[in-house]
Amino acid sequence: MPAKDLVFLDQLAEALLAELPEREDQDRALNELATIADALQSDQSFRDTLLNQALPVQARKKFLRTALEGRLHTATLNAMLMLLREQRLDELPLFLTRLRSVRLRLAAVRDVLVTSAVPLTEGERNRLRETLESRWQTAIQLREQVDSKLIGGLTLTADDWYYDATIAGRLKRLGQSLTHHASRITHYQK
Repeated sequence: MPAKDLVFLDQLAEALLAELPEREDQDRALNELATIADALQSDQSFRDTLLNQALPVQARKKFLRTALEGRLHTATLNAMLMLLREQRLDELPLFLTRLRSVRLRLAAVRDVLVTSAVPLTEGERNRLRETLESRWQTAIQLREQVDSKLIGGLTLTADDWYYDATIAGRLKRLGQSLTHHASRITHYQK
């Protein structure tokens, strides 16, 4: 399946999970969707009605609401209606797989401590988060602290990873590099 086709399913999964921030509600939605997927496989009349392209989408939505309203969490029902509206209800098993995958990805938030000389602007914060999320392919939770002893720049700490982008850190690395090169030059001159 082309990646652009998965984008819709992933966005729908993210929207559903955003509506259900509690893990137990997410578990319930996953169970409800799995039950509906099973019903689509085992109940031929249910399947034929929902996937019948000859029936108008509004009629199929009404059928789905009548059959499931009150039995499902509202967010789960809305996800089903969205799949139906987009003519992708037959992809419910794939949506379940994508939903589980997105849930795991979103649950794997990496905590990063940012220490800077001055508070970050909103733009700096957003660029930093986007860069780190792109690098690590996971959601980033930034915690910020200001350390006026820093001349400028920032440090980043995440678990056992540390990055020093302070002016003092850059000067230290420059000094180490010069010392290294000077020792190599001295070595060659002997």
